[in-house]
Amino acid sequence: MQYKDWDGNLLPDPAPRIRNIHIGTIIKTEHKIIEEPLETRGRGQHRFISEVREYEVTAIYPYMVQTRDCKTGLKRCFSYGELTTMGLEWKGRRKQSC
Repeated sequence: MQYKDWDGNLLPDPAPRIRNIHIGTIIKTEHKIIEEPLETRGRGQHRFISEVREYEVTAIYPYMVQTRDCKTGLKRCFSYGELTTMGLEWKGRRKQSC
């Protein structure tokens, strides 16, 4: 989307862009699943099972990344906001690695 000022001049895109993720990066997410046995269904006796899933980045777009599940091969997209809340993308200066 393009933005223009009052005189019709094009302004730079105000939305943040993905800069710190590269193709081949592995993104790990934790999914919680509720398991409720049939014999106790409806009685509030259930347990949470956590499962860690790994996604490999296959394509990078300005505002999202496309990934592939390492286990099942299904594709999933992560937006800039999701990457920011996971701590993988940040605003400002780039962090230095050792």
